[in-house]
Amino acid sequence: MTKDLQETWSDLILWLEGHKGFENHLAWRDVPGKGRGLFTTRRMKPDERLLLIPASAMINPLTLARDGHLPEHIFPQATSITRPSKKARAETVQRMNTTQLLTLHMARLRASPGPSKYAAYLATLPRSFRPWHPLTWLYPLRQVEDGEQAAWNDLFEKAPRVARQKLLEVKRRYEDDIDVIKEAQHDGPAYGHLASISTEDLLWAWLIVNTRTVSIPLGLPSPTELYNHTLVPLLDLINHTSNSALSIPKPRQVPNPGTMVNKRALSSGSSHLVPGKIAFELIAPSRGMEEDEEVFFSYGAHDAATLWSEYGFVESPAGAGATRWETMVFGGMDVGHWVEEVWKSLKPGGRQEKLDVLEAIGCWNHNALYTQPLPPNPSHGLMMTLRVFHLGTAGYDKLPAISRGEVTFISPDNEASVHSSLDGICSKVVTESELGLQALSQIIGCELPERKDAANMLEMMFEEQLWLARKIRERIRNGEDLS
Repeated sequence: MTKDLQETWSDLILWLEGHKGFENHLAWRDVPGKGRGLFTTRRMKPDERLLLIPASAMINPLTLARDGHLPEHIFPQATSITRPSKKARAETVQRMNTTQLLTLHMARLRASPGPSKYAAYLATLPRSFRPWHPLTWLYPLRQVEDGEQAAWNDLFEKAPRVARQKLLEVKRRYEDDIDVIKEAQHDGPAYGHLASISTEDLLWAWLIVNTRTVSIPLGLPSPTELYNHTLVPLLDLINHTSNSALSIPKPRQVPNPGTMVNKRALSSGSSHLVPGKIAFELIAPSRGMEEDEEVFFSYGAHDAATLWSEYGFVESPAGAGATRWETMVFGGMDVGHWVEEVWKSLKPGGRQEKLDVLEAIGCWNHNALYTQPLPPNPSHGLMMTLRVFHLGTAGYDKLPAISRGEVTFISPDNEASVHSSLDGICSKVVTESELGLQALSQIIGCELPERKDAANMLEMMFEEQLWLARKIRERIRNGEDLS
């Protein structure tokens, strides 16, 4: 461990020890060639506690409610409230979801030059996401040379189509959240310090929240996916794996060993914002763990394009050779773009009826190719979508039965059309992948290390989808049953 890492870790542990109930049997260490990770400090028995983080050390709307650094009226609540404006008229105030509130809080901490009670935690966070997170490629710094920015733009254009689409969706979410946050930056003289937060502060803070928060039910309004984010110091240093043999059980909530007193409690109207009594606990898997073993858990069942666009990395397969892709538990890719091309090429009759049926059976927009379970296969949603797409007028009488889930196989002729369309989709993926790899090969050998690393991730995504599409196309041409 380097001196800087040792000091940072010691400061974090010292800060966490100030929170009643904190318990830890992990250490932060450098992993040669792989960054950093958390390792056990001794041999752990099956189901033994590895880590307990008290609620008071977490960062979410419930704990921030006590700080007084952010306007009370922007905290999440079930309904909007009104307050007098400078012109003495009622004005609706938009409340933030947890991503927006935590982003504003973290951006304020980054922009504030003074000391912070979160200093020990902040020191463990990335100082910048440039350039390793691809979202930063889409927001150039003013001082960056045009040629350098053009190189990152070019790299984005060389990414696989599905990865670009997913990153643009991340960009849309980011900009929607920032639009809400910027309203609070200028919301009244009492909070004028928020106006000093820069665009770069916001980008950094949003990526911290997007890449490092965990899901904890907070009793805030629905939809829950917008109101359940919490930053958990130390826990967010654990690396991802899709290998269930290496992964530990998901963090679980347990009664908080400390006491959180909230005499301030925002206001009488903030009934949702009552500080939590829930701590986060990690336990060893049922096999136990050896001393100095790295701790992993899964960030979710994400394919490579999702990991890249959301977290800024892709997972490497185990082993060597083409068969290494078979080890990718969550290997796969979305082929929705090419399915839309099939849809547009068909006759227009019965379109709405077909869409209604696909939505009724939960197959609309679920068009994927999967690596596992082996052999590689199209998703059920993709197969049913193509079957309904190719349903001729003579078969419309089957739509009600399909919508009730009573019919999946329609006819041999229909299945032949499905296989033909799927073969075409796989062939387009193969062509895109081959051209993409060719384009990347022209730059990987002469790029700067940072861009070379980024290009290598794009290359890995192309290699995986090339292997996957070829395998499924091979199964089609061999006449295998794909149902």
